[in-house]
Amino acid sequence: MKSHSGANIAKVIQSKLFDWNIDGKLCSIVLDNAFLNNLSDILLPRGYLLLNGKLFRFRCCCHMLNLIVQVGLGPLSQTITKIRESVRHVRSSHAGLEHFRKAVEQANAPKKKLILDVSTRCNSTYKMLAVAYEFHGAFDRLSYFYEDYKGPPSSEEWENMKIAKDCLQLFDDVTNKFSGTRYPTANLYFNDICLVHYTLKKWLHSIYPFVQAMATCMLEKFNKCWSTLSLVLSFGCILNPRYKMKSIEFYFEKIYNGDFGNEVATRIHHIKDFNCTMCMWIKWQKELIHLVILMLQVEMEAIL
Repeated sequence: MKSHSGANIAKVIQSKLFDWNIDGKLCSIVLDNAFLNNLSDILLPRGYLLLNGKLFRFRCCCHMLNLIVQVGLGPLSQTITKIRESVRHVRSSHAGLEHFRKAVEQANAPKKKLILDVSTRCNSTYKMLAVAYEFHGAFDRLSYFYEDYKGPPSSEEWENMKIAKDCLQLFDDVTNKFSGTRYPTANLYFNDICLVHYTLKKWLHSIYPFVQAMATCMLEKFNKCWSTLSLVLSFGCILNPRYKMKSIEFYFEKIYNGDFGNEVATRIHHIKDFNCTMCMWIKWQKELIHLVILMLQVEMEAIL
């Protein structure tokens, strides 16, 4: 392939669909390039996508949650930068580490290893903040032992960070669950994504202004994915005999309770309609395969 543009990838996919005789049955494609958003626009007019491409453009849930958290951490960026630089300062030199050990003993802080995050991964940022908060007393004392250390977070910033890390724990727990490899995950997505949605709406009414600001940013990003997300994930939830429609009705009542109009009933009807369409398509495919098998049997009998 000359380049990884949407047009070139579409040409390769087109040729393979005909070779494998599966044109018109394509549900989704896993790509490692998130910027290829025009791929579905190229394939859709040619009739290659299942259900007119409704299920085609779909992000990895863990990646989506990571992007939501990155946006939400904007109001706390200065405090997070202070903590990140404090951790980096301690870990960057032997002298800094020795002075920090003295501060840890004086503050009676736990004996743990500081974690420096990867700024583009929210789960590592959460772990850095969670561990750093346990050492906040040591960081406050570090400047007495180490003159080169400047700018520990203020008491107010530490308190805000304690609240923020408790909020971020939800995303860390959900991401870890979605990343599991020893159990099925398809039936877990809908409930946990709904829990995230419901929690974000609750945070809008938090007594802490920075939590409200964080939730506003996160919800704006979340809502861009939610319409497609709820459709796709609901299918796995409904097929689980333990949940079926009960889980969808339960979470939609919580999420949309108090919204204008009959939003709950409208959303549930939309989910039911989509899943009925999916079942009809699966039934049609099954009948089509059965018909092809019968035709092949007739041809074989004629040859024999």
